[in-house]
Amino acid sequence: MGVFDTLKTVFSPDYEAVHYRCPRCERRFAYRADLTDPTCPYCDSGDLEPVEPS
Repeated sequence: MGVFDTLKTVFSPDYEAVHYRCPRCERRFAYRADLTDPTCPYCDSGDLEPVEPS
């Protein structure tokens, strides 16, 4: 794999993201779809709501 292929993989990963909103701190963020048991990266709450990307 060449340098450009490596950079392409790093900066444009080929995965689906799920967008969430945390009702506790009201922030939005995204995680990989294959992540199990996501928590809010800001307040560590596990009570997340899936939302459409904005």
